[in-house]
Amino acid sequence: MNIAYFVPLYPSVSLTFVAREIRQLERLKNQIIVFAYDQADEDLFHPEFVDIQAKVIYRPPLARWQIIKVIWANISVAIKNPKGYLKAFRWLNEFSTKKNIAKLGLFLQIGYFSYLMRQLSIERIHVHFAIDWAVTAMLTSWIADLPFSITTHGADILANPQPNILPHLFSQTNLLVTISKYNQEFLLDSFSNILQPERVVVVHCGVDINNFCFRSYRKPTDDFSIVTVARLVEKKGHAILIEALDLLKQQGFKFSWIVVGRGPMSSLLEEMVKAKNLEDRTKFLGAAVRDEIQDVLRNADLAVLPCVPTAKGDIDGIPVTLMEAMAMGVPVISTNISGIPELITHEESGWLVPPNDSKALADRLRQVIEEQPNIQQIVLKAREKIETDFNIEIEATRLLSFFQDGHLTENS
Repeated sequence: MNIAYFVPLYPSVSLTFVAREIRQLERLKNQIIVFAYDQADEDLFHPEFVDIQAKVIYRPPLARWQIIKVIWANISVAIKNPKGYLKAFRWLNEFSTKKNIAKLGLFLQIGYFSYLMRQLSIERIHVHFAIDWAVTAMLTSWIADLPFSITTHGADILANPQPNILPHLFSQTNLLVTISKYNQEFLLDSFSNILQPERVVVVHCGVDINNFCFRSYRKPTDDFSIVTVARLVEKKGHAILIEALDLLKQQGFKFSWIVVGRGPMSSLLEEMVKAKNLEDRTKFLGAAVRDEIQDVLRNADLAVLPCVPTAKGDIDGIPVTLMEAMAMGVPVISTNISGIPELITHEESGWLVPPNDSKALADRLRQVIEEQPNIQQIVLKAREKIETDFNIEIEATRLLSFFQDGHLTENS
């Protein structure tokens, strides 16, 4: 199957889960073409992108030497499908908030992408995140007369800065994929007038278990090692964890905290660590690639990610970094919000605490450090959970089956 994947940035460290999905679809003998809004300006390159064979096509710059090619492509698709071309033009003109010249430039780029769909024999357009770039994918699908599907995650449906585009996107997609049952229920409740239950399916983000070797259980040392792998943003809950670690320190516990990731809260978190006199116990490593993250996890006694909902309603979906820790046999603590309880069953495959509750988190950390409750059994259950429910081989195969479902295409 020839599938066009629309992504905002490529290759991007924050989209490694998309890279895993694409790579697995390629292993299933599909041809993937990536259509990207822009090239990621990052100093890290994850190995997940190395093995991908997909051709990457970026937005065409409307420079003088390219405008003729773009205009010719638009004329070609307008002649081929005038109804779809006019429908896309009218929608963009009515609903886009861009200035007229920007609208025209975007529409010409959409027409060019639509032309490439035919040239590349694309059979389906799929996009991750219900944001602006999904609108581009939707309009391209109208002009190219192709089925269009979306994978939604978290912030794109719960805290979208342009919520008015969601009904348009969801009414036009013949397949709406989401990464958790929590999201599925939210979508069906919030958009019951336009979404049929059979069109909204759950496909988890997953990990390649072959790349995450399960480590043998080891007894923690006196200096208990805690690790957090996540972007340094509010919804990941670093600030709550700092408060909890301060409580542990006051109770006389020895521990170290390693923070992997970068983000806009970097300076604030470092200041909080300094204010709590946790500098000698904390190490900020910055962003890291998969092999570096695995080295940190391999030497950790516990992975903690106390996710919280933000004031703007942003909330994590099911953090992939928790999946990676569980796949490697590192015990995990997180919070009972969003789709996280679908990954971690409390006291069976990890531990869950209420969000924004530093005392509850400190109490749970103390219990794990002091008592080591059923650790070996818990990490085995966690690995089993990843192998069965968050395995990219299984999830990509399920996704492909939905792509190929003729019933969904006929009812678009």
